[in-house]
Amino acid sequence: TNYTSTPAASVTRIFTTTLESDSTTPTTTIASNLSLSCTQSEQTNDTTIEFGTLTPGTPLTQQLTCTTTTNSPNGYTLQTKRDDPDTTMDKTTDNTQNITDRTNWDPQNPNATLWQTNDTGLAFTVISSTANKDTQWWGTGTTKDDPNNKYAGFPQTAQTIVNYTQYNQNATITDIAYKLDIPTTQQAGIYDGTVTYQATVNP
Repeated sequence: TNYTSTPAASVTRIFTTTLESDSTTPTTTIASNLSLSCTQSEQTNDTTIEFGTLTPGTPLTQQLTCTTTTNSPNGYTLQTKRDDPDTTMDKTTDNTQNITDRTNWDPQNPNATLWQTNDTGLAFTVISSTANKDTQWWGTGTTKDDPNNKYAGFPQTAQTIVNYTQYNQNATITDIAYKLDIPTTQQAGIYDGTVTYQATVNP
């Protein structure tokens, strides 16, 4: 008996395909936002700084807290100015009677100085900031009554008191101290005035 085997044949099929790709580029612009709140403390919305009754030769101090929040990648500038063209505080019944301001703050030629024993007038200083306190400008004091604070008067036009150049997703806190004393010749009465703070994002 003869047996014949037939080798099996195999067929390989080759499939080919072409892959194509493309890409998209999402773009968007996120606008800068900024908020500023200045109050007597972090726990209150009171914006009034009350010195009470003054006795010549006995300086009084008060404190203001400014809270700033921004998404600016380059931070912000905090500025201040008085709202009266001649002095910050006038007598309420006679605006020709003024409380003298310390020399107007000038950040181009920093002129804040330590408070001396016989100094009088209204002045301010930056005592602390989680943004940036310039100790060359404001001294090394850390509380409103610290003798190492450097003081200047409120300027007639808005001037920089803090320049913060970093991104920070959290709010930054700047504490500002006021100091006031009067000469014995100051006319009796009630005096008041307004100070403006403004924050601007850095370009």
